[in-house]
Amino acid sequence: AEGYSYLPQNNISKHSHAARQICLKIKELYENGCRYSDIAVLLRSLSGKLYDYIRAFEEFNIPYDIKTNTAFLSNTTVRTLVDYLRIIDNSMQDLPLCSSMLSNIGRFTAQELVQIRLAGGKDFNDAVRDYGSFTDSKYYDEALAEKIKEFFDKIDSLRAYAHYLPLYGFVNFAVDELKIREYAGSLPDSEKRLEDLKQFLIFVFQYSRDNASLSGFLHYIEKI
Repeated sequence: AEGYSYLPQNNISKHSHAARQICLKIKELYENGCRYSDIAVLLRSLSGKLYDYIRAFEEFNIPYDIKTNTAFLSNTTVRTLVDYLRIIDNSMQDLPLCSSMLSNIGRFTAQELVQIRLAGGKDFNDAVRDYGSFTDSKYYDEALAEKIKEFFDKIDSLRAYAHYLPLYGFVNFAVDELKIREYAGSLPDSEKRLEDLKQFLIFVFQYSRDNASLSGFLHYIEKI
């Protein structure tokens, strides 16, 4: 483990120090012939320490796979919010873009998405972004073009806030702006949906330490 010198400092939390000490031990085991896939770290709880461990593993370039209770991520309300966060972070992703547009928040129909794609563009992302310029196409509709503009105006506005708000503050802001709670409350099994949304926000809070980014958070939940 020579070359690593993560020593306790006043500005390093006890969880961060513990995570780095574990990483040192993992590196030692790896350098002695153990595979990363043979190593497991067992913790009583990730509450309040999740980001410390993620950051330490990434600093030491150690591959990781976190097993935790994240069943709330499969809730359609939470999935819709995550899809919006994905296109706020990177609008060039076709799948979350389509999912967001088709959600009860985006309120596009499948027929409208087909109409957008047939209007032009080399792929769906190009088609939806450039739809307003396809005025000569028989698939062009002025009302649909305005609907698309309003959709992207909201995304672009949220992206501007994402650049300077802390992660947890931004996700809460997005929940309010997109009226996610109202959306969840209007659907069947609304209490469960709202509880899962609450658990997701707690999850974001636990991850949101120091300079945690939206991109980093989305990359993390892809591993779950």
